[in-house]
Amino acid sequence: MNNIVMNGRPQDDPCESKQSKTVRDPAYYCAKDMTIQIRTAESLAQTGWYYEHFTRKDAKCLLQKETEGTFLIRDSSDSRYLYSLSVKTGRDATSVRILYRKGKFRMDCDESSRVKMPTFDSAVGLVDFYARMTQMGKSKAGRWLESSGKRDLPIVLQKPKLNCVSDLKHLCRLSINRNLPKTQNRTKVLNSMDKLPIPRPLKSYLKDYPHII
Repeated sequence: MNNIVMNGRPQDDPCESKQSKTVRDPAYYCAKDMTIQIRTAESLAQTGWYYEHFTRKDAKCLLQKETEGTFLIRDSSDSRYLYSLSVKTGRDATSVRILYRKGKFRMDCDESSRVKMPTFDSAVGLVDFYARMTQMGKSKAGRWLESSGKRDLPIVLQKPKLNCVSDLKHLCRLSINRNLPKTQNRTKVLNSMDKLPIPRPLKSYLKDYPHII
C-alpha cells in the first residue's frame, strides 16, 4: 500500500444520486449520510482530541512543541470537507484534509493515488488505522507528500493531543483495546473482543469504540 497525502480536491455533493444499475432517490443518500455523520460526531466527542473550531494556524501553534506523531482532528476550514487531521511530523506541524464521499472517509490525495487509499466508516476509524499502522511498524507503507516538493515523510500517528480528561470508563476501554492482539483488520479486532471473559454488556461497550486512540 502506498498512501500519498497531497493537496485537496473538490468534494462531490453528498446528496447526489448514485448512477448504477439501481438508481436510488437522492434522499436515501442524504439520510444515510446524516446517520454516518451523527455517529462520527458522537465518536469524535469521546476521543478527547477533537478540536471543533480550530483553524490550521491554531493547530500548528498547538503542535509546534509536541513530539513527532502527536495529532488532533479539527473541523476543516474548507467547506468542501468535514474534517482535517493535523499532525506534528519530523519536519513541522502539517494538516491534511479528510475526504468524505458516499458514506466513506479517507485521506485526501492526488488523483493517481485515489484507488490505493483505504476508506473507513468514520473519521476516528481512519485515524485508528494509521495509529495501528505506526504501532505495528508499518509507517513506511504510507507517506505524507508535500506540495512544496520536499522529500516525503512516513505517516506517523503516535499520541493524541488531548483537550480534556476522559472519564474512567473510556480510559479502561482504551487500556483493554490497546492490549488486544495488534491488527488492522476490524473483524479480527471485534472477534478478539468477543473472546474476552467479560459480561456481554461490557463487550458491547468495547465495540462501541473499538479503537486504540
